[in-house]
Amino acid sequence: MDYLLDRYIYAFLPFTITDDWKQSINFLGISIVRIADWFCKTQDIWEFYSSHTNFLCAEILYPLLAFVVFIHAYRHGDFSPSLNICWNAQGLLTFFGSRIPLSTVFGANQVFLYIAYVFVQRMYLPLWAQATATGLAVILLKLPYLIIGTKYLWWTWQSGGNADPIYRIPWIVLFFDAFFAQSFVYILQIARSVMLYETYDWKKFFREFCCAFSAGVLSFWLSLAVLSALSAVSQLCQISVGSIVCLLFSLFVIAVYIVDRRNPTLDAHSGNAYWFDELSLAACVHFIFIIILSLVVSPSNIVSVGLHQPLGTYEDRHLSGSHSSYYDFHCLPGGKMENYEYGLEWYAVCGTPFHNRTEYSIVLSAYCLLASIILYQAAAASGKTPHVYQLVYGSTLERKKTK
Repeated sequence: MDYLLDRYIYAFLPFTITDDWKQSINFLGISIVRIADWFCKTQDIWEFYSSHTNFLCAEILYPLLAFVVFIHAYRHGDFSPSLNICWNAQGLLTFFGSRIPLSTVFGANQVFLYIAYVFVQRMYLPLWAQATATGLAVILLKLPYLIIGTKYLWWTWQSGGNADPIYRIPWIVLFFDAFFAQSFVYILQIARSVMLYETYDWKKFFREFCCAFSAGVLSFWLSLAVLSALSAVSQLCQISVGSIVCLLFSLFVIAVYIVDRRNPTLDAHSGNAYWFDELSLAACVHFIFIIILSLVVSPSNIVSVGLHQPLGTYEDRHLSGSHSSYYDFHCLPGGKMENYEYGLEWYAVCGTPFHNRTEYSIVLSAYCLLASIILYQAAAASGKTPHVYQLVYGSTLERKKTK
């Protein structure tokens, strides 16, 4: 590595690098090569062919068969219409058939869940209350993001159904986000208690990955199952989904409040002098960003081109081609959608002006302020972030000491 860098990199630089810098860069290069070699190792194909021909055939055959199986799944499967309740706008990078932008794949949801998880950890609650509080904290962080994103056409919701919205956001979406976070914490903590020890060992990385992966997958499908049950109860009892969700959220808040007030753990009320860390900064930037957007951006100038609800009639869960309360087609020629094909999904929608911008901005600003005060109680007035694991680098002696 030293020879290669000296011969092909350092010799062509227009400036001189000290020996200390060269040593640091060389060490970084070796580390990158070592990680790349760990992640994916290769060998000469002809040596592989001569020494292990049958395994080479298997290595070629089964990826091809997997591709064939994928073709069959692609031809016979599609997105379930029952899950098509939201269509995201096209971002700088949009994945999975132009359906999910970069900020959703790697961004907002991870930020909200991680901040909520760590802040609730500082409250030192029992597992069931910790999971419930995490779900509530996620909604506390995410609600203004959903409100502003809906008004500014970061996504559009299904129209013409029984979505039962609040600020055009379906109540069932809020419950899904809360229950997903709650079940994620449950499954993650239970999986860790079964598969791992209190001491972190890098050799058990695969177990760590299985815990996180299973928590993500199982909590998603469990949340969908609970939503199906909630919808069934709503239809059976003739109660709106919004009423049921408000009742459940109220019960969650009361339960967490009672447990927190009776928490005997001393660390839960010790305070945290160094509470303003990366997470507090992220939460503040998030709320300030939402407030600024509500004050300066004009939604009537927004044009969102991409996937939206299929055009058709309300009766078959397709958009009628006229308008919704938070978007219309005024930016198109003639101010409406004309001569469209039935079931058209890719088209442009236009933002609509505020009915009362002052009210909208005050509501969002007040909400962000109140949410900041509530989160401050968990971040600063509760306790310090607990150390979940101690690091052990394969040393048997250290592992014994930490048990």
